[in-house]
Amino acid sequence: MKRVLVVIGVIAVVAMGVFIGLKNEKEQNQDVIKIGFVLPMTGDSANHGKDIMQGAYMALDDFKERIGATNVQIRFLEEDNFSTSKGSVSAFENLIQIHKPWIILGPVASSDMLALVPIAEKSETVLLSPTASSPSLSNAGKFIFRIALLAPDQTSVISKYAYSCCPVYE
Repeated sequence: MKRVLVVIGVIAVVAMGVFIGLKNEKEQNQDVIKIGFVLPMTGDSANHGKDIMQGAYMALDDFKERIGATNVQIRFLEEDNFSTSKGSVSAFENLIQIHKPWIILGPVASSDMLALVPIAEKSETVLLSPTASSPSLSNAGKFIFRIALLAPDQTSVISKYAYSCCPVYE
């Protein structure tokens, strides 16, 4: 289930990046859409970052298959945040200062995402997390988005599901 949500989220990001990029491409005469990723590729949460990148590449391949030949190139820019907030800030700053992507996906942890809010808002960079679930992100800024349910909502849904499908026998 988690992988399905991650893949759906990545597909949404890629599609959004493409359409934003196509609009800006016509205005700026550029032919490369850059989508940044600030994800844990090492450290305690590396498995999550690797799953998201795998889903992103699968979504990109599917997208290319569906639209056929085009003069628009989509480039993924991956930055490892080492599963830390400090690493997230460093990776995000590197992306926006050097590569200037259309959108940045990640990080996975709410604490890492919250560390990036002021930088994303100041730089007017769209930041989308597929997994951050802190209620503090709901109104964090106009460039901050998340796909995941709020943590309290996740708990409620999981509890109801477990109660209905997995009865406990006494």
